[in-house]
Parts: sequence; C-alpha cells; structure tokens
Amino acid sequence: MRILFLLTGIICCLAATSCQKANIRAGEASLEGIWRVTEIRSSYGTRVELGTEITEEFTESGTLGTFEFSEEEVSYSYTRLDTLYENTATWQLERERVNEGFTKVEKYTLTLDNEAFVCEFGDQTQDAERDAEMLYLIFETGNIYPYERIDWLLKKE
Repeated sequence: MRILFLLTGIICCLAATSCQKANIRAGEASLEGIWRVTEIRSSYGTRVELGTEITEEFTESGTLGTFEFSEEEVSYSYTRLDTLYENTATWQLERERVNEGFTKVEKYTLTLDNEAFVCEFGDQTQDAERDAEMLYLIFETGNIYPYERIDWLLKKE
C-alpha cells in the first residue's frame, strides 16, 4: 500500500513539473516574433501608506514601435513621451503560481535589461500563453519614492 501511495505521489509530481515546463515553453514560443507597440500608459505619483497616489498619467496610442523576440534576444524600439527607447538585450521568461483570491494563477515575469516586467498574455485565461496575439508588459517601481508604472500593450504581427 505504501509503495502504491509513493508511486502515485511521484507520478503526480512528475506530471505537475511536466505541465509547468510545457507552459513556460509555450510562453517562450509565443513571445518569439515581432510585436507592435500599440499603447503605452505612463503613471507617476507617490507611495502612500495603503498603496499609491497617482499625480500624472499619460496614455499614448497608435504605432509607437516594435519588440522583436528571437530565441535568445529581444530588440526593441519605441517612442514614449517624445523619447526614443531602443536596445538589444537577452531575455528570460519565468513562471510561478501565485495566490489570487481563492485560487492559484500563473504569473509570468519577463526579465530584460536587468529589469523585471510582469508579462500578461492575452486575456489571462488558462493557456492564454499559447499562441498569444496580445501581450501586456508592466513595469512598476518597488517600494521606493517616487512611484512609476509603465504599461505597454503589444500586438503580434
């Protein structure tokens, strides 16, 4: 009986690990290609005891630039608040399961240029990372003053 219980536990662990690896591979495969930057929202403010107080917010839309992901590098060029940002860097996508209310959800973090971005695929439903056509990248300063948050909306070409 103990052997059966042990084997069942091992099989469940292997299946969970296999699914996690499949999801991260699907996310990485989805990222590869050319993405158009169609909207950028820039928010500035201060940290307060229970969150943030936004003092300025700017939304830009249209053809603002591109991100091009290859297997190991990303090249990006976009204009935000009349400033051109462009670079080529290595990238890494990480996945973790986090508590969200009464359930656990997948959270993806994209690291490039030594900065971490929350990476949201499509509508954030199950398997949204597979063949994604829409992507949100979110950068937010930590617990430091002043507060800054930038949201990029990207659409796959």
